[in-house]
Amino acid sequence: GLLLPAVQKVREAANRMKCQNNLKQLGLALHNHHDQNDYLPPGGILDTTFTWDTKRTGFVDLLPHIEQGNLANIYDRNQTWSHPNNRTAVGTQIPLFFCPSNRSGGTFTYNSITIAATDYAFNAGMDSVIDGLHDSICARSAP
Repeated sequence: GLLLPAVQKVREAANRMKCQNNLKQLGLALHNHHDQNDYLPPGGILDTTFTWDTKRTGFVDLLPHIEQGNLANIYDRNQTWSHPNNRTAVGTQIPLFFCPSNRSGGTFTYNSITIAATDYAFNAGMDSVIDGLHDSICARSAP
């Protein structure tokens, strides 16, 4: 009876470390993207103000920097995320995008499209941040 709580604590500590490592890897990917392109990936590229019309988020731009170049290559940047050309890429689960404390993977369905979930997010509205920089980013794990 006493062994189970101890095992659970050790498992959760390992999960927290993995989640912290994921954030570190995403941070390195952001730096690599910036070094290569001289800008941070945008929170989202939209043709209109509707989320459905989003062409991509910053996660697509990070793919080559997290050893997912093949997935980046099949994503059609000229189409919206919901376009049939992008459904394979959008539905592909990437372990780095999951915090093991929350889950080990997962997808959800939106308008009959299977979408890989993530525990991290980009912010597309950094207009009000006054920090002297023209490109700012904030990342954190989901609670």
